[in-house]
Amino acid sequence: GLWWSLSMESPLDSPRTPRTPRLETKWEETEDYLVADGGKTIVKEEFGYEQGAVTEQVCEGEATFMWTFTINKAFYDDSHSFMGVADMLDEMAWGFSPCTGSLYWHADKDRWGKECKTRIMGGKALYGKQEGSKVTVICDMANHTLAFQIHEAGKEEPEDIVELEQNDCELPARIKPWVMLGHKGDSVTISDITELC
Repeated sequence: GLWWSLSMESPLDSPRTPRTPRLETKWEETEDYLVADGGKTIVKEEFGYEQGAVTEQVCEGEATFMWTFTINKAFYDDSHSFMGVADMLDEMAWGFSPCTGSLYWHADKDRWGKECKTRIMGGKALYGKQEGSKVTVICDMANHTLAFQIHEAGKEEPEDIVELEQNDCELPARIKPWVMLGHKGDSVTISDITELC
């Protein structure tokens, strides 16, 4: 896969092994989204980028947490969706857009954000290849760092590792997994949150 990091230190610098999933992860019920599949899958009900969605579970403390978003449906090849984390105090969010490979910062987790790292992969990333692909998120809470890995559907071999450095983006102490989908029918499934050691 392809790693994206928002800090000078990569959360991958030290080896970690997965523990038993810490939290059975489910989406919170919210307007504009249908929650299905026992709470694991979220489906956008109407067009618009005016509502984000978060899970019921909070990540906090000193651990490193990992989860994976599976993209079930993307309305267009270039449908923007944002997958990442939301700050539970200030309600900001940091999201990766799979179709462009860009990173966005959202001052309000329920509004379109600002592109802060642009088209690192030449603007292609998962353009036209979103459905069935996965976006894994790793949050190192002790170091307040965030990383992403993409795994294109149908690909066995991971791509080269790419890290992004952004010194002015420090994750807060309490976050939740977060997505913002835009088109009716767009859908994402989340895995359980796993604690890494």
